[in-house]
Amino acid sequence: MTLQAPKVAESDAPTVVFLPDYHFPKDACSVEVSSGKWEISSDEEETALIQRLRWWHGEGEQTLRITGVARKHNAGEGAEDAGYYEQCNQGTWANCTLM
Repeated sequence: MTLQAPKVAESDAPTVVFLPDYHFPKDACSVEVSSGKWEISSDEEETALIQRLRWWHGEGEQTLRITGVARKHNAGEGAEDAGYYEQCNQGTWANCTLM
């Protein structure tokens, strides 16, 4: 992702990116930024776990690159992990009809 920041991200107002844990598990993803610092945190909201990357970057053109993990598509029964769609259709997102 590339963005044009009009000013430095303030301590109480970082750029926030929502990261689905299915593709971007906190301990197995890689983050590269052009400047500043970042953190990944998870919050329990209602019955869903919401994972966010918060990024405090500099002014001007900034880049962010996040590399996650590849998962098998339609692994079928016996798969170790629930699929992405199944994860999204739990908790807060259970009534979501458009993704």
